[in-house]
Amino acid sequence: MKGSSWFFLIPMMLFLVLFYWLPLGNMLAFSLSLPLNKWVELTLGSQLFIQFFQFTFTQAILSTLFSAVIGTTTAYLIANWKSYFMRILSPALTVPFLLPPISILIGFVIIFEPGGVISGAFNLFGFNFSIFSNPWAIILAHTLYNISVYVKIMLTYFNTEPEGMNLILESFDGRWSDRLRYVLLPHIKTGFLSATLLVFLYSFNSFAIVLLLGEVKYQTLEVMIYTQTRVRFDFATGSIIAMLQLVFNILIIWLYLQLENRQKNKISGSSFHITSPNNLKRVSSTIFTILITLFTWTPILATFYQFTRLFEQANPVLKEKLISGSYENLLGTSPMQVLINTLFFAIASATVTLLFSVLYILYLQTNKHPRFQKIINLTTILPIATSGVTLGFGFILFYSPYIDLNSYVWVFIISAHLLAELPFVIRIIASSWEYIDTKFMIVARTLDASNWEIFRWISFPILRKSFAVGFIFALAISIGEFGSTYYLVTGRWMTVAAAIGRLFSSRTALLPVFYASILSILGFVLFFVAEQTTSIELKV
Repeated sequence: MKGSSWFFLIPMMLFLVLFYWLPLGNMLAFSLSLPLNKWVELTLGSQLFIQFFQFTFTQAILSTLFSAVIGTTTAYLIANWKSYFMRILSPALTVPFLLPPISILIGFVIIFEPGGVISGAFNLFGFNFSIFSNPWAIILAHTLYNISVYVKIMLTYFNTEPEGMNLILESFDGRWSDRLRYVLLPHIKTGFLSATLLVFLYSFNSFAIVLLLGEVKYQTLEVMIYTQTRVRFDFATGSIIAMLQLVFNILIIWLYLQLENRQKNKISGSSFHITSPNNLKRVSSTIFTILITLFTWTPILATFYQFTRLFEQANPVLKEKLISGSYENLLGTSPMQVLINTLFFAIASATVTLLFSVLYILYLQTNKHPRFQKIINLTTILPIATSGVTLGFGFILFYSPYIDLNSYVWVFIISAHLLAELPFVIRIIASSWEYIDTKFMIVARTLDASNWEIFRWISFPILRKSFAVGFIFALAISIGEFGSTYYLVTGRWMTVAAAIGRLFSSRTALLPVFYASILSILGFVLFFVAEQTTSIELKV
């Protein structure tokens, strides 16, 4: 049994080799084959690269800063000032982050574009706020999207302050400043840094928001990779930027994982408050939390409102085209086929991801070498460091000399979705695996139970919620995946998220708003099911 444990990993490892390590290794070899002076010329010698490199870091830092201030303040008030309606407001603040960025972006544009509600209010005071080619609009969109991360993570820490330390401070008439310095800050530091790295990583690798709002004037490294390789076909510049981005992403993820290992022992305990908040504090906290919730939900609500308004005004022919109409010139297929493609990619990739997860648990049941487990965990989590655009570029660079990618584009889209889903699902299930008592395994083996019987009667009953949440997360990731799909998709394999990107210039039309509403509804449903199954954690 021990010797056969590696057999369970063969399908997943074979997939990673074919669709991750070989394309990525080929891209690395291609970039390293370029002479050093070419690297210098395309990076430090390029004013455009320096400009966009500085913008990538600047917008990520400012987006993280604003998200941290608003999100941490909100979490503190909910936990310590005991906001009313906490059971409703806390999940509501998490929802926007779990929705596809492209659907949030549509609502954001509806609000702030010329003639929108916010733009109209600004114009009354003589202030013209344009969201296109405006770096502050990009930062605002990132902030709105990432507040949820700080609220969700920091709430856990604020609700688990060490009771013993607070009691000691109370017995010595400790002031609030002492509690802040000696209890609260040391307790929340690890969680705050983890949330900061997470938000910075998302903002640093932003694609959809910057591509569509920044237009040509403002680009992140991710958008640069797309424009250089997919628009200009400059593979040399694209590969160099992709490698630089990959190295930085690996560094951020490594720091995040180090902090996560430390925080496992930090979030035990129970909430403790030296004094109960008075009614004024509770009311103030509730009002502030409601305002932040409305702020994060405004794009979602605006999308539904815009769809309802446009649908009521549309003629019957246009309404019928939402499902049966032909949009070959814009999308390459019909709107209904776009919906079918989206569900097909989601179900197919999520099913394979779940299968890999089951095989991974079967491997863990028989393997007794923790060092090998760490290597496998590292191997499965590394795809997080590779952006969707880089994956798409890697597929084209490696496979295009050998096969017609247009004929098999669906295979590569499913593979890209799998690479986006697999690290999350494996980590969800691996975290639950740590709580399984190994004594059960030992007893089962003494009774000559097979590996499958151990899985059926011990592992699966304990891990079934984790499997369910992992499958739901995989569906959500695939449905909203934009980067690799937008980069690769051709012909009849268009998805909803990629279609919104293609139709973005006609965002006042009915179809893109309809698609954005569909994505939001699917996101709501998946979030609700996952929340009912178990507590949702935001992590890479």
